[in-house]
Amino acid sequence: MDISEIGSIQINLLKKSQNFLTLQKKESFNVASNPSCYLSGWSRVYGNLVLKSLNDKIDNTSKIYFNLKEIYKQYKFNEIKIHQKKIIKKIFSRVVVTASLPEDFKKDGSYNDRYFSMKASDNKDTLWLVLCYDSNMKIPKKFEKNVIIIKNKSGNFINFFLLIFSRFFYFFIKSLKKSKLKLNLGFVNEYRFEEKLKNFVISLFSIYPIKQLVLPYECQTFQNLLFKETRKLYPKISTIGYIHSMITPFPSDFIKRDGSPDKVIVHGIDQKKIMEQKLGWKKKEIWVLPSARYRKDNKNRFSNKVVLPMSFEKPELIIKGYEDFLKFSGDGKLPYLRIKNHPAIKNSHKHQILIQKIINLNKKYKSKFSKKPKLKNISIFISVSAAIIEALERGANVIHIFSQPIYESHNSKIWKNLKVTFISDNVFRYKLKKYGKYIYFGNKNKTLNRWLKKKIC
Repeated sequence: MDISEIGSIQINLLKKSQNFLTLQKKESFNVASNPSCYLSGWSRVYGNLVLKSLNDKIDNTSKIYFNLKEIYKQYKFNEIKIHQKKIIKKIFSRVVVTASLPEDFKKDGSYNDRYFSMKASDNKDTLWLVLCYDSNMKIPKKFEKNVIIIKNKSGNFINFFLLIFSRFFYFFIKSLKKSKLKLNLGFVNEYRFEEKLKNFVISLFSIYPIKQLVLPYECQTFQNLLFKETRKLYPKISTIGYIHSMITPFPSDFIKRDGSPDKVIVHGIDQKKIMEQKLGWKKKEIWVLPSARYRKDNKNRFSNKVVLPMSFEKPELIIKGYEDFLKFSGDGKLPYLRIKNHPAIKNSHKHQILIQKIINLNKKYKSKFSKKPKLKNISIFISVSAAIIEALERGANVIHIFSQPIYESHNSKIWKNLKVTFISDNVFRYKLKKYGKYIYFGNKNKTLNRWLKKKIC
């Protein structure tokens, strides 16, 4: 499949995805929060199955796998446990619902948000609701009074499994008989975690004079549910989604839908154009600000590295693509490459196997590497990564290795400021036509108030 054909399929599939969401809303599905409407091209979620059904025939084995996976999710994300200090007398005007890793909490009790690159202590008019997805994370003994830590908690497995399983067969048997556009089954409702999180957040609006609800936005179902309910119950509260990294290469998950925020913030004019022209957003709904996360004073953290994603499929194709790239590289052309795993998947067995296979290929083709390489500042990305555009904007030579070109690769029919070069079936090289179009690198901002005033357009 050549690059132009991939691009044409992507454009057509975006149109099908928009039509699908419109149809589901007409049929009374909650497109804001139903997992079948989170049409992610990169994550192994239920919506990924639905997305692929719009383009290909889905086998029954995949249907069984994803349905069972959704049942498990409803068990795994079943409860929330809230950790907060004593009743806070401070008057807050803004709520930020964000997420963290253990290293975001310092020993002195301070919290540094990884998405906005700001400290909670510098934003005392903001109440930070911090979601902890790491079940092994220990709640810090000390944390700031304007921080509430929320951790998900599993439910009773036997009781919950029997309850869901009793409903599963009825809907599943019906799904096998339906067309590929009818995969969003009735049993795939909002997770109880999402409902309880929404109820807790909404309850805060009756306590504090909140003017803004802000989220680092990835169009996840719980985020859309929060925005939708806030708009419904508290229409005077402004809902803002900050796309803290980049929209995905095939950006079907960012299609405008019921539950999208009032305003969405991006950090590049060409990213705004994609959202207007391909994803159904209106010009006035999109703000362009200098990036809060990507700063001018940051170095290229991906230089001379092989960067692994959070999720990938068909590792045999990825390894083949990596070997093809090494074969096509001349002797002594490449710098020695380090492997950078995704921080949220450090202990993944699947990732560790892939890392070892890459190491073995580096040894096999050791003649390709040199301490004085011809090609410097190279970044090799596996599968989907928002960091690809960041590396390009910082001047890196970017190689992209993937297993699913339609769902994982960038294409100039969507990304018009990008030049895409074919290396092999699963390997592309990217270059920017002009710098600064996708990312305006920002300066250090201490407060959200100051940053939000830096609107470019």
